[in-house]
Order: sequence, then C-alpha cells, then structure tokens
Amino acid sequence: MERIKIVVTLAGSLNKYFQGEKVRAISMPAKAVAGDLLQQLSLPRESISFVAVNGVKASLEQALQEGDKVKVYPPVSGG
Repeated sequence: MERIKIVVTLAGSLNKYFQGEKVRAISMPAKAVAGDLLQQLSLPRESISFVAVNGVKASLEQALQEGDKVKVYPPVSGG
C-alpha cells in the first residue's frame, strides 16, 4: 500500500500526546484524511478544536497529500 509522509504540529496542551514534542513526521496511507490522522495519533475528539492543513482551516474529511503540514489546535478557554 502506498504511503505518504506529513508533518504534524500539536498546538498548546496537545503536545503532551507527542511526549512534549511539538512537531513530528507521520507516515499515513495515501488515501488518508485529517480525521484518520487524529485517530492514528489517538487524539480524543473533545481535545481538538480544529485542524489546519498547510495553514488553512480544514474539515476532518480533508484529503492529505505528501508533504502536507497539519496543525492540530486544542479548544481555547480563558477570559
């Protein structure tokens, strides 16, 4: 099966899922979408506000391509 490599950045408190790292290269199946990435990383949906692919806010159905840069954002709270 063909695979693609993408670069994932976890923003804010989410970097705990990368053991404190912020950025990681991830190998995914060639037909993967953003939601597949979140599942592969075992990120709970409630801990995610939105994802951006190559700097543009994207849906979880956004198809991923070789070399994409995906940033995952947690919900923001505060006042």
